[in-house]
Amino acid sequence: MRKFGLEKMGAEKVRLLLTTAGLPQPLIAPAIQWLAERDEAERLRNAELNEAERLRNKASQDSANKAAWIAAIAAVIAAFVAIIAAVVSVPAWRLPPHH
Repeated sequence: MRKFGLEKMGAEKVRLLLTTAGLPQPLIAPAIQWLAERDEAERLRNAELNEAERLRNKASQDSANKAAWIAAIAAVIAAFVAIIAAVVSVPAWRLPPHH
């Protein structure tokens, strides 16, 4: 019953009443316990959210690293193909056209 009353008031109001001595003596200990439980639950939720965000960021970073490697490999292949094309085309420039 006490926790329901505290929940109905809300954490902000309970904190205010605790700091201003506005809660009746029998409610002080349960209010402190209730706030501690709420704070711990919120801390755990935040920790889970932070971990989920960290994992998402790592996945994005891994994806970006893979894309960078693919781009680097493609650039090396393109450079190799360009060199081969230049080597193959040099004799074509030197030979007269066949008419």
